[in-house]
Amino acid sequence: MSHHLNKKGCAAVYLKGGHLPHYISEKLAKDKSACAGIKDHPLVSSILDVVISGSNDDVYYFGCPRTGKYLRSSGVHGTGCIMASAIAAMLARDYDSVDAIAYAKAYMTRGIENSIDIGAKSRMFSHGYFTSSELLKYFPVMGRTMDELRMMTGLEENSGFVQCAHNLGLYPVVDSSNWIRKLCENGVKTMQLRIKNPESQELLEKEISVSAELCRKYGVRLFIDDYYDLAVKYHAYGVHLGQEDLLEAKLKQVRDAGLRLGVSTHGYAEIARALLLKPSYIALGHIYPTGSKVMASKPQGPERLKDYVELVDKLYPTVAIGGIKLHNLDEVMASGTGSVAVITAITGAEDPEQAIAEWLDRVGLGDAETIEKNPAGKKAAPEAKTAKRASTRKKTAKAG
Repeated sequence: MSHHLNKKGCAAVYLKGGHLPHYISEKLAKDKSACAGIKDHPLVSSILDVVISGSNDDVYYFGCPRTGKYLRSSGVHGTGCIMASAIAAMLARDYDSVDAIAYAKAYMTRGIENSIDIGAKSRMFSHGYFTSSELLKYFPVMGRTMDELRMMTGLEENSGFVQCAHNLGLYPVVDSSNWIRKLCENGVKTMQLRIKNPESQELLEKEISVSAELCRKYGVRLFIDDYYDLAVKYHAYGVHLGQEDLLEAKLKQVRDAGLRLGVSTHGYAEIARALLLKPSYIALGHIYPTGSKVMASKPQGPERLKDYVELVDKLYPTVAIGGIKLHNLDEVMASGTGSVAVITAITGAEDPEQAIAEWLDRVGLGDAETIEKNPAGKKAAPEAKTAKRASTRKKTAKAG
């Protein structure tokens, strides 16, 4: 039915799952062998909604725990109208439908959890202003694959990925080991190798192998874009994956190898997916229009970036990316993000070494960290002190 409505012209179809736990409870109750575990059954203890959106009928599963006053949510009347109004308000602010639903679900969960008993088995929904801490507390998780759905319901263990330094500093994204070498030699401590359409598998593996070896030599955090299997094979520091890459990626392989995981996001819904996966960092973009790749989403802008950083920065490092230049850097840094990713600002510069120095001076190296291959599941805590900026190092060297 939902696919039918979508094909009839609905931009998105939202199937609420609030009544599903009651339905499952009734079904389980009829099965005497399952009675003992009804309350603890994953599909009873979680609220699961389904959203179908876009021309490709993309499916999004949203979930939140059914705890506390949510168990007595049947006494809170008008929740359907409140949810619809919250979604409409977010759409009016130019958020797309799945982002609007993600935020509205947080508002709904908070309102029910803080509802007030007014007697006669009725409760009054609690409206009010959201603080960033409250938003994080009640924010849903989102999944798009069956493995992610199993994580949401507790049917599959999800221990998360190895931590990295909270502030990653300047984060250039380049497409060759030659660029990796130049960045290492000029003092950059976090970087990504992104090779699109490699000429051959042999050349691809050589580029990743050489880059990984260079970064170990210089004590640098190297993330490999997309090719998680080769990142594991050549012992890179971490992997970076986009939202579509996550549909097919074998994340257990990355996690078991002790590699870090960075995840791209482009709004509240994809942030909800990142919260489910528990990555090492969350990339937030694209902030401004960019010519480096065709983007399906709209530019988020510095105001939304600030909102996203306030939402997740307490749990995960954040990386701002997309169209960031020196002239708009101040408003990006004002968001509180701990890292700024750039591509053409360095690779397209007339004097790349000078550009690297300028960006390091403005953004910094990030937090110091011992770079080593960790056993799977071992958390690598960053050192307390922040590394000095490259410009300071150069001044000190000259003074000596």
